[in-house]
Amino acid sequence: MPLRAATATVDLGGHVVALVRARIKGLGELQGYLVAVALRAMRKQVVATEPGRRPADVLGTRPMTGLVFPSGTFAAYLFDCDGTIADSMPVHRQAWMEALAPHGCEFTDEDFYGWAGMPTDHIVELLNRKYGLRMPVAEVFTAKEEAYYRLMPTVRGVPEVVAALRDAPPGVKRAVVSGSPRASVEKTLEFLGLRGYVDEVVAAEDYTQPKPAPDPFLEAARRLGVAPAQCLVFEDAVLGIKSAQAAGMPWVLVDPRALRAARPDP
Repeated sequence: MPLRAATATVDLGGHVVALVRARIKGLGELQGYLVAVALRAMRKQVVATEPGRRPADVLGTRPMTGLVFPSGTFAAYLFDCDGTIADSMPVHRQAWMEALAPHGCEFTDEDFYGWAGMPTDHIVELLNRKYGLRMPVAEVFTAKEEAYYRLMPTVRGVPEVVAALRDAPPGVKRAVVSGSPRASVEKTLEFLGLRGYVDEVVAAEDYTQPKPAPDPFLEAARRLGVAPAQCLVFEDAVLGIKSAQAAGMPWVLVDPRALRAARPDP
């Protein structure tokens, strides 16, 4: 079910008040992001809700994780990497700026976040078409990845998603499904100390049709030996949500910025 315009205010025993808004434009197209406000209490967290869900429903969805899990049990968890497991989108943004600067190419926030989940070489091709440029795809690809590896020490995990990965119920298989190159995904997981929790990695080299096509998530389900309907997807991006929907998989929407804002002050 696509997420539509919704607002929910939840009082958890008088300790937590969270207000989250999500917007959508067009059937099945997620547009926008979670915005956390009114977060002053003994604890802080974000709760997102679909239309028609009552506060009582939200209270039963693992509120202490800051994520909303759909009802039911699942045989596999499929995680996007950048922006979902890793709070790495600002780092990737900086890497892109460094790689594109010699070519005088713009990369707006709208395009950067709108194309999140798309393979790096596809993004270079899209930028070439949009701005009438002839940037060498392989050269920009290499420059961008090298810049990301250099900046990687500043990447941190998204604690709420890391907890879901590490603390998955017994028997639940886990895969990472990304539009980034395999080397980038593997290095990010190793840097965060999470590679040992992952059964399979599906990266840009492993499919021909990237997100929003269902292929990446379907390939992960195939490798894990799990039916698509028994897979739960964790995603932060529009293209990733659409990919999960196309694959017939339920999903959890992750917004690292909202979750970051909602955490208790250190």
